[in-house]
Amino acid sequence: MESDPEELKLPNEMLRDMQFENFQAGCRQILELDNEDIEAMFRGRKCDVEEVRRKYRRWQEVITPEEFNKQKRLYEFNSTAIQGNELLRRGQSSEALRKFTDALEILEAIEDKSKLQKAEINLRINVATLCMKMNKPEKSITECNKVMYR
Repeated sequence: MESDPEELKLPNEMLRDMQFENFQAGCRQILELDNEDIEAMFRGRKCDVEEVRRKYRRWQEVITPEEFNKQKRLYEFNSTAIQGNELLRRGQSSEALRKFTDALEILEAIEDKSKLQKAEINLRINVATLCMKMNKPEKSITECNKVMYR
């Protein structure tokens, strides 16, 4: 079955705290709702009820546990890196370094990193820069080497 990957991208709200079984149950529940309830889900924003049903039906049929977990890891990677950037903007270097390191650990678990190369390089450069500022030259050199010798 050929599918458009963009169409199958799950919303962040579904990935935040949800497990695959809850995702499947949520899809079933939404497909059982009547039109007014689906419209109420979107809190007054305009929505095409049939389009919502089509999306959830498709997600329920096509999203496997592996695909769900893959999208969840990507979400976790992105949100952790964004939190690190936010901390860095606020001048909280040690906390930012921790978040960036966490994001790199999440990245290690992602099998297909082809679309994340630029993000990985930026994270490693951020970690190396912060390590130099915090007088941790060994860690800085390690991260620089990982960028240069990929």
